[in-house]
Amino acid sequence: MQCPFCGYHWVTFSQKRGTSLCNTCKLLNVTPEECKRWYDPKLPLNSAELSLVALATNPAPIVTKRLLATLGECQLVPLEIMKIVFHVEYSPACTKPFLVRLMGQGEGKMDKEPAHKTKDVMGYGDTFAEAAEMALSKRKAQKTLQTK
Repeated sequence: MQCPFCGYHWVTFSQKRGTSLCNTCKLLNVTPEECKRWYDPKLPLNSAELSLVALATNPAPIVTKRLLATLGECQLVPLEIMKIVFHVEYSPACTKPFLVRLMGQGEGKMDKEPAHKTKDVMGYGDTFAEAAEMALSKRKAQKTLQTK
């Protein structure tokens, strides 16, 4: 099995401890029941799991899926954004600290090119949800213009 935090393989179940422990990052130390919970993408993260995710150096896709499930359940972000590719940046020094970047229509990649050189759609906001809403509305407007 692969550690959800560092991406490396972790040791098998230890009879003595009754848990499995990652040899690399030492973050994951779980019982078999907790292990099953970690690999269920639809389960939101609980507070103990969220504190572990904050320490992850190279989180596996399952951790990202569970984090998105948590955000969706809390209704902190529009559920529509969970179904598309997006990138989030946070800069506390900016007036609108959150940036949500959506892949442009017909683009096969998302890059860090300046806004005028790419078809990517960007939304800015004081919160992640606000930036996501702005990006989604711009994307809808872009689709409407392309169909006319």
